[in-house]
Amino acid sequence: MGLAWWKQLRTVLGALLAGWSVLLCGPMSMSLHTVGANALRLRRFLRQRTWRRRSDGLHFDVLIPFMQTAVRLYRFRTGTRSYSYRFMLTAFQDLNCKDPQDMWPALGIIHHMPLALDTDTNAKIVSRYIHTKQDLLPLVRTTEYGRGAPLPSWVPDWEAGVGSQLHFYNELSFIMSWELFNASSGRSLLVEMWPNSMLRLLGVIVDEVRTTYSVMEPRIDEPVIRVKTGPKRLEGNLKTLLAKGGNSEHVSNDFWRLLTCDIRPDEKDDLKWRRARSSDRVVCEREYRNGLLGHGVRGRRLFSAGQGDFGLGPANTMIGDVVAVLYGGRFPFILRRAPGRNTYTLVGYAYVQGIMDGEALSGAAETEEIFLI
Repeated sequence: MGLAWWKQLRTVLGALLAGWSVLLCGPMSMSLHTVGANALRLRRFLRQRTWRRRSDGLHFDVLIPFMQTAVRLYRFRTGTRSYSYRFMLTAFQDLNCKDPQDMWPALGIIHHMPLALDTDTNAKIVSRYIHTKQDLLPLVRTTEYGRGAPLPSWVPDWEAGVGSQLHFYNELSFIMSWELFNASSGRSLLVEMWPNSMLRLLGVIVDEVRTTYSVMEPRIDEPVIRVKTGPKRLEGNLKTLLAKGGNSEHVSNDFWRLLTCDIRPDEKDDLKWRRARSSDRVVCEREYRNGLLGHGVRGRRLFSAGQGDFGLGPANTMIGDVVAVLYGGRFPFILRRAPGRNTYTLVGYAYVQGIMDGEALSGAAETEEIFLI
């Protein structure tokens, strides 16, 4: 790839610390809790490490366990004891092997070497993982900055930046709550990759984004998460934005659940989340009045939709984007219309109040083919 060593360092850190991409560096049977726990342990470990540059590329001691996983899989599949990282990555591009476990962990060492997979190969590996695990977790990823133009929107970009570390860690922390929600209500995933790296899925278009509002200050390097404007002004803006009708108690209840994304830290394990309870309201509102917001808010954009739904989407959520529930996905997704029938680009995952547990599919919702490009 010809990247300077410090850019390789940033890229490797981004790949390893993202919740979804830690899966690339370990057994695919890992639970999301294990993924998140490993990511946070890695984050703490990195603070104490001294990185060094070698003439044959960038080597990190912390990568050794992940590389060993790839080597073990390679040896098991090929029946040989010899290996070469370069040869392994080249062989994995062959795609003759149908088991994504052979290729998935090896991607964790790509940025440690001057070797990149082509766009079509990346797309096939990700679609194969989705099909095998029946899970849309690869579509739920931390914000990527400076994505490559030719790459499909649903395929991770290994060279994209990840932004501020504080922003990145808070977003990663929220992604760990994936298993607590079930927006698609357990509907079976049907996935198929079409020509030109187009991903065909089934799902429901729930609503369209009508209004957006920035919640956070432009600065993202502060030690705590603080409200952009005063709490009273923000709450007033939210009530105006929602135009939801109903009584103020209903709006206020929705308000604190939105700002916490309806999750709270587990008292028994600080690496796990639990769903918020009514008894949490006093504590949550006290935190909010003190100018603090939850992990799911930083770097997100508050929006309201045409049918009164409101939520937190990616920072680049725009008016006219649609809220979709994709079968096999535990979070709703924000999609952007593209030329062609039922064709969209993936903007990112979202927290949408009132549809996180399958409510959007409880009525007469019509299943549609959804093509991601």
